[in-house]
Amino acid sequence: MTTKADCKEWNVCLENLEKQLETPRVPGEQAAWVERVESLAQLACEGVQRRVESDHPGLLEAIGEEDAELLSRVEQMKQQGCELQEQWHEFVRNAQRLRDTCRAAEPDEAKMRGHVDELAAEGLRLIIETRSLELALDTWLGESL
Repeated sequence: MTTKADCKEWNVCLENLEKQLETPRVPGEQAAWVERVESLAQLACEGVQRRVESDHPGLLEAIGEEDAELLSRVEQMKQQGCELQEQWHEFVRNAQRLRDTCRAAEPDEAKMRGHVDELAAEGLRLIIETRSLELALDTWLGESL
């Protein structure tokens, strides 16, 4: 089970990734920007995996045990957690590929701008969905008690 300190560290990791994704890309530093995103995304992905595999099962079980009427929500959140895990892994792979491509295209960053913008949008979407799942878990746990 994740401790409060671990949760705080993970939230800081998501905040750092969000900040990086929202940071304007300075000409000549696009590859470095993508490298930083990839590094932070890897940490976020590891955090999501820990939460989904270690913490969520106990929370979901508690919700289901306390209120059987919420079992469909429990299944929905379990599925959402699994999907988010896979999406985070895919996001990290995309960031790694883009990092390598940006390095090769560095003299002509304009070619990669659209791909970098797509990566930023996808990362922000994942952060929002991850936070939404965590809030849903907290909400339904509170409702079940």
